[in-house]
Amino acid sequence: MKMTISPSLAKDAGLALSREIAALFLEWGATVFVDEKTGAFYQGLPVVCAEQNRCFEGADFAISVGGDGTFLKTAHLATPHGVPVLGVNKGTVGFLTEVEPDELHELRRLLTGEFKIEQRMMLQARVRRGRRTPYTGVAVNDISVHRGASTRLLHVQVASDGSFIHRYRGDGIIVSTPTGSTAYALSAGGPIIDPRSNCIEVVPVAAHTLGIRPTIFHSNARITVTPLIEEGRDATLLADGAAGFLLLPGDVVHIRRDRTPVLVVRMKPDSFYEVVRSKLQEGEGHEAQTT
Repeated sequence: MKMTISPSLAKDAGLALSREIAALFLEWGATVFVDEKTGAFYQGLPVVCAEQNRCFEGADFAISVGGDGTFLKTAHLATPHGVPVLGVNKGTVGFLTEVEPDELHELRRLLTGEFKIEQRMMLQARVRRGRRTPYTGVAVNDISVHRGASTRLLHVQVASDGSFIHRYRGDGIIVSTPTGSTAYALSAGGPIIDPRSNCIEVVPVAAHTLGIRPTIFHSNARITVTPLIEEGRDATLLADGAAGFLLLPGDVVHIRRDRTPVLVVRMKPDSFYEVVRSKLQEGEGHEAQTT
């Protein structure tokens, strides 16, 4: 069985936890692949160091070691290859992770089949600039359009399946999957949605328009976001918080459900809402300790 370990150097200092995970899988008879750029951290272990893309080709599972950001990065690498992702938490909150550092024994269940795989929808965004499409991207959590360096409000027009929905004035707008409802959309006042649901959520950010509320659309809706960029204003598109794409006057962002789902490994019987409650309480406790 081929396991690919995808860690965060920032979260897993010295890759100590990743090394421990690799040693366990090797002990259990699995083959472990790691990115050649991090191979030196696994010195003394018979892991296979390979180019990043090759690590995911033909893998049975991808193990993300870090926080939710690491999970998202791993999902973007694993999903094109149809590889399920399991998250080991080394972050602060970790809504997307499944196993805590003191639960590494649970990883053996990947070899015994004691797990389930959930399919989570992704979003695809395309930017139309006249007849050209200068940007195409996908997101596990969300696509956001927000003002860039300008301090002036951004005006954004939203339509669904060709029908005008609303014109927002504020810092921007978030188009989120159910999985992403506990991420950026939650901080902007959006509802918590069971990640197994099939829908698309649109949440305004700091809206300066009375009566504006988050809106839920069916999963096959085609959302059109048109930033009204005038002199002194600018707008940037982000997919899962990755490097932004600068939008120009006249650009139109088309967002819809992507054809390929993310495969997420689940091992625990806990309900989603129990996890949300415990994670949010942990996050509040961490904030209290650091302020």
